[in-house]
Amino acid sequence: MINMVECEVRWEDGRIVGLLPITLPTSKVRVKRNGEPIPARQTKLREDDLLEWQISYKKDEEVLIEAGKMLEIAYNRGIITREELKQLRDYAVKVPQTFDKQFKILKEETNRAFLGEFKVFFRHIPIIHKDLDNGCFVEAELKHKQRAVGYQPMLYVFIPVRNVVTNDAVGSLVGRTARPKEVVKWFPTKNDIIEIMKTFAVLSQKHREDVIEIIERIISKF
Repeated sequence: MINMVECEVRWEDGRIVGLLPITLPTSKVRVKRNGEPIPARQTKLREDDLLEWQISYKKDEEVLIEAGKMLEIAYNRGIITREELKQLRDYAVKVPQTFDKQFKILKEETNRAFLGEFKVFFRHIPIIHKDLDNGCFVEAELKHKQRAVGYQPMLYVFIPVRNVVTNDAVGSLVGRTARPKEVVKWFPTKNDIIEIMKTFAVLSQKHREDVIEIIERIISKF
């Protein structure tokens, strides 16, 4: 299995920043246009092209990364208050049903044929969507588990290219192709961080329990 490159999150110049590699074949970030991946190094990028970030919150059951790290930094730096963190925990505790239990992937038979001998089916994959700030949004979709029975929800953050800046003097990706191994910066708002964690909390019972555990760990740590 290919190990996906994690995206770094840190505090920089008074802001939380996500560092997103957009050209590495094992990166968790892809560039999309009209819903389809595009080769960022061969295509001049537009301001409404989207970076799709398959975001996580921890690894090895202990180390916070990505969304989990955002939440920790936001609380530590006073962006999110203790009361807001408790409200987020209460939201997760009270989730009445989870995405993976409420929906399933459906296979639909049609009357169509391919080459006159193959029946055509369509697979319908449930997706939930929530808007964030500045044109960003999150979507979660169900995938079949590779090594087990059941569904595995995956969460993606979508960020318009116009919302990121580069690591050098060029400043913007708009109107040019990406450079080899290029990394861009995204500055999530408080609302972005809270809504991402809320979405994680509704994906499955395991996600919900993880979100509660992460919040309680952060509260007890600081």
